[in-house]
Amino acid sequence: MSTSVVWGTTAFAAEKTPEYFLDTMVVTATRTPVEAFKTNANVSVITSKEIKERHYSDLSEALRMVPGVYIGNYAPAGYDNSNALKINGADEIVVLVDGVKINNVSNRVSAVMLKNMDNVDRIEVLKGSASTLYGSDAKGGVINIITKKPEKISTYFRVDGGSNSVTNYYMGQSGKEKDWSWDANVSRNLSGDFKDGDGITTPSSSKSTSTNFKITKKLSDKHELTATYDSYKADYKYTALWEPALKNGKVDNQNYKFILNSNFDGNTTNVLSFVNLDNDTDFNAYKTKTNTKRITDQLSTQLGNHLLTAGFEFSHDKVITFNGKKMMNRAFFLQDQFDITDQLKLTAGVRHDNNSGFGKHTTPSANLGYTFNN
Repeated sequence: MSTSVVWGTTAFAAEKTPEYFLDTMVVTATRTPVEAFKTNANVSVITSKEIKERHYSDLSEALRMVPGVYIGNYAPAGYDNSNALKINGADEIVVLVDGVKINNVSNRVSAVMLKNMDNVDRIEVLKGSASTLYGSDAKGGVINIITKKPEKISTYFRVDGGSNSVTNYYMGQSGKEKDWSWDANVSRNLSGDFKDGDGITTPSSSKSTSTNFKITKKLSDKHELTATYDSYKADYKYTALWEPALKNGKVDNQNYKFILNSNFDGNTTNVLSFVNLDNDTDFNAYKTKTNTKRITDQLSTQLGNHLLTAGFEFSHDKVITFNGKKMMNRAFFLQDQFDITDQLKLTAGVRHDNNSGFGKHTTPSANLGYTFNN
């Protein structure tokens, strides 16, 4: 078993037993909660404590600290079309927010889209193929951004800044009242020309606005419904050594999601989600406009030493700027986590995809993990 977890803090004190945080619960590797140390997978976790202590201003800054994750761009201005996000050298990566896939039809998710980290509880980074559970888009890995669950009413306003004429404005409110909870925030992010260590100035600028809203209603003891809206709009300019003329770009991305979580008897859970993604980019007069609609359902149940997870995913993609080209994908997956003994665990699964453009594909997987001691 290969497990790599970014620990929140590991304390070593004289004449005291070292304290290891091995009980962090993660969900990305198996689509069900499991201790990070026992996932049979290579998972790194960025906690909200680390985000606060290290002052990460956006998702890209946080991911740069994870071994095996590469992020590159032409300039700090936020030239979205050049943002390269790779895990172990592969750019086939699925990005989730609260377990819901937000990749668009071209499998691109901007690493700078998440500009406000105040409502992030943790970020799980699964390094290695997860195609059985998440499809061929996940050959490189999976990034799952898990947002906080409000416990009390709080409001904030914050301003920070730095080099390259960077100024960031943040404001938001979160709260919980009886069966309702909510979290709303907006950020305005500005940056200017970039000056490197040799004093060379690269003309660039970026003006972006991020808006995030989440509301949850507890329907009963067994069911709760969450609705979210996320928007990222940006205007930017950039130059490169081989492209001295100033280039322009615009981004207008937004999505909304509905998630129904059900916990029937403590041993059986179901998650039903719907997401609509609208992506509109204009890079130096090269326009791309797409729409993605995706429905996913996942049922998990504990049967003795077996934790069975089954589900389906249906997606409808439309490339509006390419004569309204449409594509559909239907997928079914099944996974069994079998505790052979207290130390030996077998995880096996299979996924079948039927794509209107690429045909039918079946992806099996299996891994065996052995825990020598705690």
